Amino acid sequence: MNEKLLQASENRFRKVIEANADTVVIVDAVGIIHYVNPAAVKLFARSQADLIGAMFGYPVVANETTEIDIINPDNVIKVAEMRVVEIVWRQEIAYLASLRDITDRKRNEEGLRAREHFLTWLNEITRAALETPDFSAMLQIFAERLGELFGADGCNITLWHEERQTAVAGAISSALLQELFLPDPDIRQKTMTEAVLQSGRAFVLENVSHSPYAATHTAMLFPSQSIMALPLIAGSQKLGAAFITFLAPHHFTPDEIQKGEQVVSHISLALAKAQALKAEKEQRELAETLSKVIGALSGSLAPKQVLEVILAQLAQVVVYDTASVLLLIDNKLENVAFHADGPETAVPPIRPNPTPDHLKQVFTQLEPVIVSAGHEAEAEQRPLLPGGVSWLGVPLIIKGQAIGLLSLTKGEAAYYTPKDAAIGLAFGQHAAVAIVNAQLHEQIHQYADELETRVNHRTLELRQAYVQLQELDRLKSKFIDDISHELRTPLANLMLYIDLLRKSPVEKYAHYLDVLNLQTARLIELVESILRLSQLDLNQGNETWSRINLNDVVAHVLDKYQFQARRKGLKLSFAPHTDALSVRGSFKQLAEVTTILLENAIKYTETGEIRLNTFADPATNSACLQIEDTGIGVAADDIPHLFDRFYRGQGASQSNMPGMGLGLNIAQSIVTLHNGSIEVSSNLGIGSRFRVGLPLL
Repeated sequence: MNEKLLQASENRFRKVIEANADTVVIVDAVGIIHYVNPAAVKLFARSQADLIGAMFGYPVVANETTEIDIINPDNVIKVAEMRVVEIVWRQEIAYLASLRDITDRKRNEEGLRAREHFLTWLNEITRAALETPDFSAMLQIFAERLGELFGADGCNITLWHEERQTAVAGAISSALLQELFLPDPDIRQKTMTEAVLQSGRAFVLENVSHSPYAATHTAMLFPSQSIMALPLIAGSQKLGAAFITFLAPHHFTPDEIQKGEQVVSHISLALAKAQALKAEKEQRELAETLSKVIGALSGSLAPKQVLEVILAQLAQVVVYDTASVLLLIDNKLENVAFHADGPETAVPPIRPNPTPDHLKQVFTQLEPVIVSAGHEAEAEQRPLLPGGVSWLGVPLIIKGQAIGLLSLTKGEAAYYTPKDAAIGLAFGQHAAVAIVNAQLHEQIHQYADELETRVNHRTLELRQAYVQLQELDRLKSKFIDDISHELRTPLANLMLYIDLLRKSPVEKYAHYLDVLNLQTARLIELVESILRLSQLDLNQGNETWSRINLNDVVAHVLDKYQFQARRKGLKLSFAPHTDALSVRGSFKQLAEVTTILLENAIKYTETGEIRLNTFADPATNSACLQIEDTGIGVAADDIPHLFDRFYRGQGASQSNMPGMGLGLNIAQSIVTLHNGSIEVSSNLGIGSRFRVGLPLL
């Protein structure tokens, strides 16, 4: 009885389940399918016999709802929402999974999300571009983001130049720029930009080289496999084209084409607005620049500064590679100012001779002249700089006559337009007035400078006279200080021995008289040396200067000291230069320098030798005298002070040798008077070397 009731209940359950539109699957505890309804056969695309007994393959957790992906034998993916409940099936615990096909709903949701994402993306890049003040930066944003939107290798945007009727470079995404270089399209052939603008619709070029819209040169410019060309048009205004570029073969779907056309419609409006703002900005900048030029030229500027201001300001509103100002000077055209945008590649001609025809045309018509390379047959008719292929000449007019012209070059064919000529003419009018004013201004300044020079010259003479008077006063004070300091010791000795002479016995008179004679001689030598220094300080030696041979000076002095050296047991040698060493100076003064150095060498050398030699120094163009000895030498601390007045080194002081410390100072003063130099090098206990250098004739 119970089995019948259960069977009846199962039959009723089966009928309800089989009539259900949702898929129903019953699986046991290990995941084996025991029952499926007809909807399951449709969802899984497998027969009931294939499903029953097979593993379900999806995790079943009671009272949970999950989404699963179902892949049928035809590799069609469907998405189902699955709800699992625990049941008793044939007296055993089992699980009933109810699955609802939500594939269409998911696709619709994904489509809506994609649409929302696309619109959000479009609004973001449009807003970002419009918030960018620089037009080139805006183009670059569009190029970068368009390539990203379509997952392409990059995007290239060209702009349509209405006046020149050709496409020019706009922007290229950085990823694409690394792969290839895209120059400006050729004006002589139909470009892809022109073709897509004429059609007003998108072009899909899945193989560029086989496209009827791309000429051979275009295929070379775009060596990619697939391109979608999108026209940038706002109303009736042709702006350019955007090229979505794939370097590998790509099939463009209708959705991509529709999306591309929708994107460029937004971008076109943004670019049109930006171009209008750019044109307005250019007009404003032109007015501001003209105002700056007028302000700069109205000041007191030199002609060169005026021309530099003109060319620098002109570069802000008229693009050029080189610009020159040529003026008529003595009926000859001369280049008086030149400016290059970037590294200068050629030296501007100073005087174009003969004058090219297009330059003559500027002077005869008194109107701007535009020339493009290839339009003239003769070399003398080409623009001033051979590197430029476009030229613009603007006359500089004063009282109905041209005083010169502005010459602009650009390395692109057919670059300059009537708009550029009009701007250049506006500059030229101000430039002509400024040049004339600057020339008058310079003449006034020259006259003022001449007067100022005369006043400064006279003032300098008075100042020099005043300095000389101050120097004479300083030398007088120094002379008095030197005498009062150095005379004190010998005078004190004289007074002492005179007093001793009065008080001492007669037998000591001879000794005291010898000391008095010695001190008197020292006093006389000191006074003469001080007077000699004073004469040298005042440059009043009164010796006659002439052309003399340094070898003769040294030989003359050497003869006087050979006997003194031999008496002391010293070897005295002289190695003169093989050729005459001609210098200009005083034979007497140079002999005095040699004497001072030679006497010091003999005085401070006990044993050994003294070597003199003369030679020419090509590095300094000098005639040199060098004196070396094997004497006591000079301490390193003494060398910096060796030429100071009244300075005696430690070795000289300790040796009790007579001397006043004036000889080397006198020698240095004479050498300085002869525009020469004197140097010393010494090693204590080994010897010293003095070198005198004099300008060689």
